[in-house]
Amino acid sequence: MADDVTAQIVRLYPAANTQFNLRHVVNDPFGKALIENLRLEGFAVQEAIQQSIQQQIFAVPHQPDTEPQKGLILSYIIDESGDLYHVKLMIDDMRLSRAFAVQADSIHPAGLWVIKE
Repeated sequence: MADDVTAQIVRLYPAANTQFNLRHVVNDPFGKALIENLRLEGFAVQEAIQQSIQQQIFAVPHQPDTEPQKGLILSYIIDESGDLYHVKLMIDDMRLSRAFAVQADSIHPAGLWVIKE
């Protein structure tokens, strides 16, 4: 699935000129594969860092950055229902989604990419 998602991103964005800033901490196999694939294709990827509960409680209130964040905000959700997986990808204001089906111990696209801008 990560290979297919990467291929779709490559079709939509120029690799050498695009940076993705992950909105959430990646700790799953799909996310790790996606980050690796994007970097191999030439994209810059800024990973989110996980804060402990203590850091969150005693954190200084958010202060505006002196320099605006460069890059596009990237996040994803994967839903599973039986043998069907649904990948939802959010890149800034654009939403992409695609279904994948499990067949013979492998995963294959079960439809076309749907893009909502």
